[in-house]
Amino acid sequence: AMFQGLKGNFMHTTRLLTQTLSLIAVSLLAIAYPAHAQQYAFRTLHAFGPSTDNNKNFNSDGAGPLATLALLPNGTLFGAASKQGPNGSGTLFSVQNKALTVAYGFTPLDASGNNADGGMPESLAAGSDGTIYGATVAGGRFGFGTVFAYSSGKFTTLYNFPSSTGKEANISAGPDNSIYGTSEAGANKEGQLFKISNGAFVDLYDFPAPSG
Repeated sequence: AMFQGLKGNFMHTTRLLTQTLSLIAVSLLAIAYPAHAQQYAFRTLHAFGPSTDNNKNFNSDGAGPLATLALLPNGTLFGAASKQGPNGSGTLFSVQNKALTVAYGFTPLDASGNNADGGMPESLAAGSDGTIYGATVAGGRFGFGTVFAYSSGKFTTLYNFPSSTGKEANISAGPDNSIYGTSEAGANKEGQLFKISNGAFVDLYDFPAPSG
């Protein structure tokens, strides 16, 4: 998804081919020249590294950056790669001063598909307190994904989805720093709106099944 930064720059991640983190810089010219009001310059900020094993399960920084980018007030940009990385379960990364740093590598999944922190992160949101929140679609205590927080270098698992409740979860951070999200699950299997606060999951709304 396209994302606008603090200085008006548009940024997005690409999944295919070179797995690049890209930036489109938008420059607004004088109002007197409306025909030239927007000029675009494309730059690749980071190309995700090659695999370090024959099965293409591992690399240094991750691959498949699917999550929408999240921007903190200090200008630090966060993103998530859904696979590979040093442990093969994806990464959380930051970009500052045009340099990418792996902030966290999700731990390996065991034979049952479980771990302590989740795997395949596919949703991110920035909280008003400077915390990065995210959701994974795999791993965790039950193997169905997690909701996590990352702040000041500390990673915390906030919630383990006990079933497919979190399938394809897409989250945002509320003004109270509760996590709100949607998923493809729900009582009617047609999607739901949920809230996670203080480690508790609340089903706010289940989308109805089609009639007829």
